[in-house]
Amino acid sequence: MDLPVEIRSHAEELLRRFCEARVPAHAAEKVRLLFKVRGQTITLLEERPHYQKPLLWTLSEVAQFRYAKGTGLWTLYCRDRNRKWWRFTPEPPSRDLADLIRAVDRDDTHIFWG
Repeated sequence: MDLPVEIRSHAEELLRRFCEARVPAHAAEKVRLLFKVRGQTITLLEERPHYQKPLLWTLSEVAQFRYAKGTGLWTLYCRDRNRKWWRFTPEPPSRDLADLIRAVDRDDTHIFWG
């Protein structure tokens, strides 16, 4: 099931602004942030040049935001070293996706940005 159109539009705008603000212009050739939407899930991705093949860019999954249509709540997920997603329990689900984006940006536990 897909995100409702207005919810998706708002989420894409929030994440677009976050991605643009997080990477300064002078670093654009070294790191990019983007996101993909699949169903009711949005995955935040980081793209960097491969360390041995700089012309080849590699993607890393940073965080995942999942929307529950029944409750109208967004939930934040983090990924472990085995690429399994886990609910990020320090941050409660929220009706406002911006709350969860701020949690990823702050990264108090260093789980998202290392």
